Amino acid sequence: MSFLLIADSGSTKTAWRWAADVGVVTDGLNPMTLSSAAIVATIREQLLPTLAAEELADFTLYFYGAGCGGGESAQKMQSALAEVLPTAGEKIHVFSDIYAAIYATCGLESGVCSILGTGSNSCVYDGRSQKVSTQIPALGYLLGDEGSGVAIGRALLQAYFYAQLPNEMEEKLRRIYPVLARPDFLAQLYAAARPNQFLAQFARCLPEFKSLPVVQNIVRQCFESFFQLRLLPYKSSGLACHFVGSIAFAWQDILAELCHANQLPLGQVIASPFPQLWDFHQSDAYVFQK
Repeated sequence: MSFLLIADSGSTKTAWRWAADVGVVTDGLNPMTLSSAAIVATIREQLLPTLAAEELADFTLYFYGAGCGGGESAQKMQSALAEVLPTAGEKIHVFSDIYAAIYATCGLESGVCSILGTGSNSCVYDGRSQKVSTQIPALGYLLGDEGSGVAIGRALLQAYFYAQLPNEMEEKLRRIYPVLARPDFLAQLYAAARPNQFLAQFARCLPEFKSLPVVQNIVRQCFESFFQLRLLPYKSSGLACHFVGSIAFAWQDILAELCHANQLPLGQVIASPFPQLWDFHQSDAYVFQK
C-alpha cells in the first residue's frame, strides 16, 4: 500500500502529516514568494530526514498550498516537489490551500470558506459539483490579504511608529521584537527574504494585548475590510461562513460579532485544517479525488 503524505502549506509554515496526529512542521512553501531552489532546499533539509527510506520508496502526496491555485506558480510547486521527491512521480497532487480549508470545514457540503492566517483567501464551495463556484481573487500581500496576519501586522506597525499605542505596550513590543528599536528597521523590512512573513510576525503577539481598545480596533478594522471585500459579496448564497487559520482562531470572538452584525451564518472556526483534513482523506467522501 502506498504511503500517504498530506501537506497544508502557508507562507509561514507547512504542516506535513502521515497520520492524523503524526508529522512534522517545516517552513512555509509559497511558490509566489520563494524560488524553486528555496522550495527544494527546505523540503530536502527539513522534511526528508524525518521520513524512512521505505516510506519514500512508494508514496502519494496531496499538497495544499498558498499560491498554488493554478498557472505558473502551481506548476512551479509541482516541479519542485517532483525534483526532490522523484519516487512519487505522478502521485504528486498540488491544490490551492483553500481546498484544505474546504475539506476540513465543509467536507462535501456547500459553504463559504475563508482562510485568515499569514495571508487571506475566501470562496464559495458548491458541494454538489465539489468545486469552488465563486472566488474573489486573492491578490497577495502587496495588493490584498485583507484581515490576515500581514494586514494586522502592518496596521500594528503603523500604530507603533505613529505613536498611537500606550507607552507600556510600546515598551513591551520592543522587548518582544528588538528589531523595532533599530534605526534601520525599514531597511530590514524591505530587504526581508519573506516580507509577508516579516510583517505577519507582529500580529502573533496581539492576543496578549487583547483587552486594549486600540488592539481591538486594529483587528476589527482589518476584519471589516475582509468582510467588505471578501465575504459580503457572497452573502446572497445564504451559506454558513467557515474560517480557518491562526488569525481567525485567535480572534474568533470578533469574527462572530461581525458575522452577526452582517447577518452571515457562522460555521466552524479552526486554527488548522488538521486533523479534519486527514480524516476527510480517509473517508469514503474522498474517493473522487483518489
